[in-house]
Amino acid sequence: MSAPLTIGGQTRPIDFDLDAIQLVEDTLGGQPIRPLITRNRALTVTQLVVMGWALWRRDDRGLTTETVRRWIVDYCKGGGNLLLIENAFINALVEGGHVFPTPDGFVPGPTVPPAGDNGGAPTARSSGTSGP
Repeated sequence: MSAPLTIGGQTRPIDFDLDAIQLVEDTLGGQPIRPLITRNRALTVTQLVVMGWALWRRDDRGLTTETVRRWIVDYCKGGGNLLLIENAFINALVEGGHVFPTPDGFVPGPTVPPAGDNGGAPTARSSGTSGP
C-alpha cells in the first residue's frame, strides 16, 4: 500500500482495489484509468476528486465528491498541492500493479509490439507446425 495522505482531518489510506478503479472509470463516463494517467500525467481537479472519493468511500458510504473536493481545497490551502495528491494516487496504482513505470519513472501508455513480435505467442516455427 502506498503512503497514506493526511487530508480531511485524518490520515487516509491510498490503496486502489479493482472496485475503486471501476468506480473511477464509471464516474468519469467509462474512461479507462490506465490511459488517463499514462497520457495526461497532469490530472484535473475533477479526476483527483473522483479518485479520492472512490478510494475513501469504502470507509464512508455517505462520502460525497463535494466533501472530497473541499478536503482537497483545504489541503492545498494548508500547504499541500495537487501534484502531491496526484503523485500519491499514481504511486498507489503502480504499487498495486495496476500500471507499470519505466526505469525513468514515467508511466508509459499502451505499447504496440515491434513488427514481427507476436508477444510470445507460439509461431508456426515454435509450435512444431509448418506454414504454407
